[in-house]
Amino acid sequence: MSASYRGLSPAGQTTAFLASSIFIIIPVHWVFSERVFTDVPGLFFLLVFGYLIYSSKNNFKKILLSSLFAGLTLGVRFNEIPVVLGLITLVALVYGNIRLYLISLATFLLGMAIWLIPLILITGPVEFYTAFSSLASYVVRHDVLLGGSSQPVILVKTKLEQLLYLLDLSYTKGFLVLSCISLMWVIFKPKLRQEFEIHFLFTWIISYGVVLSLAYNLEI
Repeated sequence: MSASYRGLSPAGQTTAFLASSIFIIIPVHWVFSERVFTDVPGLFFLLVFGYLIYSSKNNFKKILLSSLFAGLTLGVRFNEIPVVLGLITLVALVYGNIRLYLISLATFLLGMAIWLIPLILITGPVEFYTAFSSLASYVVRHDVLLGGSSQPVILVKTKLEQLLYLLDLSYTKGFLVLSCISLMWVIFKPKLRQEFEIHFLFTWIISYGVVLSLAYNLEI
C-alpha cells in the first residue's frame, strides 16, 4: 500500500492523508479498535478491494486481485456484500467483457472458498448450516427494517434516532453536510456525471447507504 501511496499525484497523496487522518480521529472508530469488532479489519479489506477494482482498467492482474480480495472481504465482514456486488457489477457493465467477468467471478469464488471451506470442515456441515440458519433468522428479525414485528413507521423512527446518535458520537454531522453539498454539486454538473470516478463513488455510496438505512442494525 505504501508503494501505491508513492505512486499517487501530490493531490492524491494529500487526499489519502486527509482521509486517513479523518478516519483516525473519529471517536466511534476508537470504540471499534479496542473491542473485538470486524469493522476496522473489514474496512481494510474493503478499501484494498475498492482501490484494486477502481484502478483495474486494462490491467488483468488487478482485476483478478480485486476479485480475490472481494471474496476475502466477505470472510472478514459479510456485511460489505452490497458494496462488493455493486462495484463488481459497475465495472462489469463499464468494461462489457463477459469472458473477463466470468474469470473475475471464478476468482471471487476462490477468495470465498479460502475461508468458507475450512470453516465448514472445522465446524461440520450440519453444525455450520444450523448456525448459519440461526444467524440469518436473527438478522432478519433484529436488523432488517421490515423483518421485525414492529410497525414500519416505528422502525424507521428508530433507525433515524440511531443514525443521529452515531453522527453525534463520531462528530461527523459536518462531514455529512459537506458530502451532501458535494454530491448535489456533482449532480448539476453534466460533465462530471459522465465520468467513471463519479459513477464509482455513487455506486459505493448507494450500495452502502440504502442497506445501512433499511437493514443494518445501528446500535452501538
